[in-house]
Amino acid sequence: MTIKLTTLCSLALAWGCGSVKTGDLPDGGGGGGGGADASMLGTATVTTKTHTPGFGAAGATQANVPVISLLPNGEMADMKLSDANGNATVNVYPGGSVTAVYAHKAPDQGTDFATYFGVKPSDELTFGQAFVDSTVVGTMTLSWTAVVGASYYLVGYPCGNDVFVGTNSIVITETASCHQSSMELQVTAVASNGVPMAVLSTFATFANGGSQNIGTPTAAGLAHTMTVSFTGLPSAVTYVSFSAQVVLNQGLLGFVAGNSGQPTGGAFSGSLSPWAQFSGDRVVAQLDLEENTDNEEIQIFDGFSTGNLSWTVAAPPAIPELPFNAALVSGSAQWAAWSTIGAQPTTGALVTTRSLRTISGTQYPINWTFIVPPGMEQFGFPKLPAPYDKLMPTLTDIANGSSITPFLIPSVTDYDALRGMPESVVTCLTCSVAQGVFPRIVLNQVFL
Repeated sequence: MTIKLTTLCSLALAWGCGSVKTGDLPDGGGGGGGGADASMLGTATVTTKTHTPGFGAAGATQANVPVISLLPNGEMADMKLSDANGNATVNVYPGGSVTAVYAHKAPDQGTDFATYFGVKPSDELTFGQAFVDSTVVGTMTLSWTAVVGASYYLVGYPCGNDVFVGTNSIVITETASCHQSSMELQVTAVASNGVPMAVLSTFATFANGGSQNIGTPTAAGLAHTMTVSFTGLPSAVTYVSFSAQVVLNQGLLGFVAGNSGQPTGGAFSGSLSPWAQFSGDRVVAQLDLEENTDNEEIQIFDGFSTGNLSWTVAAPPAIPELPFNAALVSGSAQWAAWSTIGAQPTTGALVTTRSLRTISGTQYPINWTFIVPPGMEQFGFPKLPAPYDKLMPTLTDIANGSSITPFLIPSVTDYDALRGMPESVVTCLTCSVAQGVFPRIVLNQVFL
C-alpha cells in the first residue's frame, strides 16, 4: 500500500476532518429521500482498534483512522480521524451509517472497510478485528508416550490443532497472535478407523528452544459419553447433525466428537461417544437443522461447562431461512440484496465481501464488513467522499468471496444493544461463543 494513513489524514483534512456544520444539511425529509432534519443529529462515540497487521497488536487502539458518518439518504453527516487514543466523536443521524476506513500497511495497497448501519445518536461504536500476527515467538519440541495401534495423533496447542502421522514427537511454532506462556495441550491417539483410542490433557510452560515429554495418552480419558436431546424441532427438519468441541487456550477448539440422525415427531435423542471430559475453558456444541426440501440449514451454537455430560436443546429458536439463490453481494456493483423466508425475529445480519485489485501485477485485498439491522435486506455500499471513494471496490476488481449471515443472539435484547458490541465480536460469532461472550447463537449463513 503506497497511501499511508498519514497521507489519508492530510487528504481528509482537506475535506474537513471535523464536524460538518448542521446548517449545511438539507431541511425536512426525516430519514429518507431528499433531505434530513438537522435537529435530529446527535453525536456518537467511536473507538478504532487495529484491523490489520502493522499497527499494533490485535485489540490495541489505532490512531488516525478515518471515520465517516452518512445520513440515511447517503449524504455526508460528519467525518473525523480518530485521535491518539483511537477515539472520535461524530455527528450521526438516526438510521444513518458510520464507516471506518483502514488502509493496509505498506507495501500492501489494500483496504479494510467496516460499516454499522442503522446507527443512532448516543451510540458507542467499536471498530476493530482479530487478525493473524505471524511474528514468530519461538519453537518448542513436545513428545509423548506412543500409543500401540494409533494411526495418527490429533494435537491441540495454543497455535494449532493439527494431525501428525507416524510420530510421537513434534516441533510447535508459537506466533504472536496465539501464543500462551502456560500452554493447555491435548493429544488424542486415533485408530485407522477414525475412532479415538486414548487422550492426554495437560499443561506445559512454553520454553523457546526447549523440549518436554508431556506424558501418556490413556483410554481412561475417553471413558465418557455426552448425551444429547433435541425436542420441539420444526416439522420441516428431516435431519440433524451435531458435534461438540473442547475450547483450549482461550479460544482454540480442541478435541471434537460428532454424530447425526433423523428426528422423529420433532425430537431426537443420541450421544457423543467416546467423549473426553477435560478441564478446558468450555465446550462449544453445534447443532445443524437440515431441511431436505431446499437444502437449507439453521445452525445453533451453544457454549457450556466442560463438566456437562448432557446437552439439551428444547424448542430451538427459529430464524428466517435464507436460500442460496436469493442472495447477492457484489463489491464491483457496490450492492447487496437478499430475501429471507419467514417472519421470525433476528438480532441483525452480517454481510462481508472481498475483492482483489491488481496494481502493477500484484493483487491487493479490499475487504468490507457490514453490520446490518433486522428487516434491512438490501443496501448500496456507503458512497464515501474523496479520497476514500478511490479505495472502494470497482468493476475492474476481481470478486473473491462474500457472505450473508442473518443471526439471532438470544442474550442480546435488540439491535441497539448489538451496536454496543465490538465489531470483532459480531464478525466472529462462533468465536464469541468459544470465548464465553454469548451462551448461544443461531444463524443461517450463505457463502457466495
